[in-house]
Amino acid sequence: MLAVLVDPDKASVQHLLSLINHASFNEVDLIFVGGSLVTEGDMDNCLSMLKEYTAKPIIIFPGSPNQINAKADAIFLLSLISGRNPDLLIGRHVESAFALKQSELEIIPTGYV
Repeated sequence: MLAVLVDPDKASVQHLLSLINHASFNEVDLIFVGGSLVTEGDMDNCLSMLKEYTAKPIIIFPGSPNQINAKADAIFLLSLISGRNPDLLIGRHVESAFALKQSELEIIPTGYV
């Protein structure tokens, strides 16, 4: 499968429209959305636009719990297994648990090295 990663903080409307066209032409299977410093507004706007213009599955590749958004189809539940920071191993999971439970997102456990 082939996926593209969109950083909502760096994706203008024109960039997203171009990406959607290229993704359709090049038979991209999935669209990952996320970044390190994404604001809630940018994430929401990006997901809304992607959902409006493509039927491709959209998976959140989160940099923080504030990137959880029910407009996506799924979310990677990332465990940073190559680091020593316990917050990134389990702390963010605890912080995100309630929002994830309330969402209808498919949760995909993912070890991130």
